[in-house]
Amino acid sequence: MDALLTWRPFAERAREWSARPLLLLLLALILGMLVRQAPAAIVGLAALAFLCRTRSAWLALGLGLILGLIRAPAPVPTERTDLGEFRGVVQVVQVPQNTRKGMRMIVRSGSERLLLQVERGTDLSLGDLVRIEGQFKSLPTPTRKYWLNWGVAATLQPTEPPEVLQRGLFFWRWGLDLRHRFVSYTDAMLEDRAANVVDALCFNVDAELSTEFREALANSGTIHIISTSGVHVMIVALALGVLLRPLPVPRWVMLLILTGLLFLYAAAAGFRAPAVRAVLMALLVAWAYLFRRQGDPISAWAFAAVLHLIWIPEVLRDISFQLSFTIVGSLVFFARLPETSPQDYLSSLVQSARFGLVASLVATVASIPIIAFIFGRVSLISIVANLAIGFVLLPIMLAALGAWLISGLTPLGEAIGAGLMRLVVEPLTGYLIMMVRAMGDPSWSAISVPPFGVGWVFAFYVGALVLWCPKPRPDPQALPGRG
Repeated sequence: MDALLTWRPFAERAREWSARPLLLLLLALILGMLVRQAPAAIVGLAALAFLCRTRSAWLALGLGLILGLIRAPAPVPTERTDLGEFRGVVQVVQVPQNTRKGMRMIVRSGSERLLLQVERGTDLSLGDLVRIEGQFKSLPTPTRKYWLNWGVAATLQPTEPPEVLQRGLFFWRWGLDLRHRFVSYTDAMLEDRAANVVDALCFNVDAELSTEFREALANSGTIHIISTSGVHVMIVALALGVLLRPLPVPRWVMLLILTGLLFLYAAAAGFRAPAVRAVLMALLVAWAYLFRRQGDPISAWAFAAVLHLIWIPEVLRDISFQLSFTIVGSLVFFARLPETSPQDYLSSLVQSARFGLVASLVATVASIPIIAFIFGRVSLISIVANLAIGFVLLPIMLAALGAWLISGLTPLGEAIGAGLMRLVVEPLTGYLIMMVRAMGDPSWSAISVPPFGVGWVFAFYVGALVLWCPKPRPDPQALPGRG
């Protein structure tokens, strides 16, 4: 044992793990949440203990375990069998999502969670207290397992218009209002098919996407583009940064404004796990520079995941969180940005293309175990498909959001916005749809895999962490502006 602890490669890795207490906190939190249902998680905790070399590392490990035991998600409930009438007060605990038949959201009645389905346009938002008269119904068959994982026991269908007794935080209502205004604008400016895709890209409004198009996205390995995540938040943050830069205010004020606007965007996009994680990561790295600390993407990723898991423990069972968490984690661990940038344009273009290829490969490999375990299918062309459509996401989102923002300012802004939508957004969206449909043919784009145990999924990711070669974190005192 002593020989292992003093072996140079192991000692170097242990030192780097100990230098990232947030990473240890996250892994201990997850294992603590799982240990009651999967006692084998104790083995993982013991392995993490071997990596602790500092007091802060041991503190992070212990704190993560305690928080995991306290905040472990409740066991998956059994579906309600008593489907009688309901009269009572519920609280909305999820940002409402559009569906083809109306709107749906998770509500809480006492200790029970229910899936409330209402008509499109019903004025409800996160945090509202609502009096409901309605009928219990069974959960939708195709998504029954998904809702049970979120702790939902039944569907609640109102028979009378809901009565709002108390409004939630105004912030969530602002986000919903932004989303509704954008959807109304795209509906007026684009043909239906393009408008539906742009709504999904920019604000996670995916209810109107056809089943065939969803299947094509899944088969081609590009389903992630309609789930607001790191790429989408990066694009919005980039646009906001350009708009805020001319303001004659200190950097910390600009960051406060950016923080509020990014959280507002996340609220408008449904406050789903990938968007929340991406916003938290972006803000942590941005604020690190304000305090003259070098932003560490791994620590930012871990910090965002810790906050989200503590706030909403059930998200641990959400496929959206699992994929987002895994893909972004694989990128920050294995797809490192180049440390130097070439001076000439051609070399810079080649470097960017090389990094894009590596990032796409890393993200694809990292997502395969989860996708294969849950869906039983693996895309064969995910890397090619993502490269083929990835370059149009930035111009589509920037042009659509920019056109929407300037259209209400002046008649000239309205004309420029209309031009952007018809000359940039619509043709690029048409290209995206064409490529997804062409590469989403299930006869050759994806293969089925036989069922396998969840232990193989854990083994894959444990093996990846063992292979990780950490990059040493610099001494904060050595950074410019310190000392």
